[in-house]
Amino acid sequence: MKIIAKIPAWMLLCLFILSPTTETIYTSGLPSLTKYFGIDGGLTQITSTLYFLGFALGILSLGRLSDIYGRRPIALLGLFIYVVSSIISIFAVNIEMLMIARFVQAFGVSVGSVIGQVWLETPIKA
Repeated sequence: MKIIAKIPAWMLLCLFILSPTTETIYTSGLPSLTKYFGIDGGLTQITSTLYFLGFALGILSLGRLSDIYGRRPIALLGLFIYVVSSIISIFAVNIEMLMIARFVQAFGVSVGSVIGQVWLETPIKA
C-alpha cells in the first residue's frame, strides 16, 4: 500500500488521459490515412471500432489480472504493450497491420482507465 503514496498526481493524470488523447489525435488523422493507404474512408473508420473493442477487452481482462498479480506489474505491462503497438502502428505497411496494431494498442492503454481509478480509490495507510 505504501507504493500508492509515492505515485505523483501527474503520473496518475497521464495514465488517465493517455487513451482519450491517443484516440483524439488518431481521429484527426483519418483523412490522411485514407489517402496514404489509398482505401475507402469506411475502412479507416474500422480502425477506430477495433480500438474501442480492444479497449473494452482490456478493461475486462487487465482489471482482473491486476487483482491477481498486482497493480504495478499490470500497469507496466499495459504501458509496454501500448508503446510497442504504437511503434508498430507508425511503421504499418498496410491497413490490416494498422488495424491489428490499433486493437493491441487499445488493449494496452486501457490499463490507465482501470488501474488509475483503483489507485485513486485505494486507501493509503499512514
